[in-house]
Formats: sequence, structure tokens, C-alpha cells
Amino acid sequence: MPSKKTIVSNVLSKTRLAQAIVPLRALLKSEITILAYHRILNSWDEEHFPFDVELISASCEDFAWQMEYVRSHYSPIAFRDVIAFLDGKCALPPRPLLVTFDDGFDDNYHH
Repeated sequence: MPSKKTIVSNVLSKTRLAQAIVPLRALLKSEITILAYHRILNSWDEEHFPFDVELISASCEDFAWQMEYVRSHYSPIAFRDVIAFLDGKCALPPRPLLVTFDDGFDDNYHH
């Protein structure tokens, strides 16, 4: 005898109700937006920047604007909040967002 889960899955699949449920599920599940930055610098000049300019994620001015946008449109959270959520200890705020930096160059701290 198939399990209830298998029976429901088969019914949803055969009647194509599963296709209607997918968009609804996306509205109900929690999602976390993650912004990943590498370097924050004003130097886009390849002659004066000894590394690959593709490593620059934003200028200082653009980064400041982006963080203002984040503050007014999202709920910034820390990794500890994600862990607490996954452990069932708390709920996430509406529109949670993490800001991450790759490699930890000193410009991440200074800018």
C-alpha cells in the first residue's frame, strides 16, 4: 500500500495541480537575499590598480547608495539570525537580506 504522501503526490501530478501549487509555494516560503561583494574601491583605472578590475564590486559612492537602499527596502540580518532560524529558535523578519564580503580585503573595512 503506497503512503499518503505518495498518493497525494501522484494525484497532484496526474491532475496537473502541482503546476498550480508551485507559484503559491514560492509566495509562502521564506527566502533570504544575499548580496556578495568582493572589493569596494573608487579606482577603476587598470593602470593604477594592480589587480583585476573585475574584482571591484562597487565604488564607495555606489556602495553607500546600495546600503541606503537595503536599509529602506529590506531587513538586514546576520548569519547568526539564519542559524537561529534554521534551528527553529526565531522567525526571520520580512525581506531578510545578508551582505557578505569575499576575501576580506582592508577596503571592506575602510569603505
